[in-house]
Amino acid sequence: MVTVPAAGGAVIDVHGRPLEIDPDLTRRWSGVVAATPRLSEELAETIRGTEDR
Repeated sequence: MVTVPAAGGAVIDVHGRPLEIDPDLTRRWSGVVAATPRLSEELAETIRGTEDR
């Protein structure tokens, strides 16, 4: 969560928010790690099934 953004990538949850580690499992969502912020958004959209194609 430190190295990827420092290298220009992105670490987000499937809802497009910055990924946060929370001990409350009901507040955790799947994480997306990608080489670019745009790619992470596209992956999150695909995972959620809301891709606009």
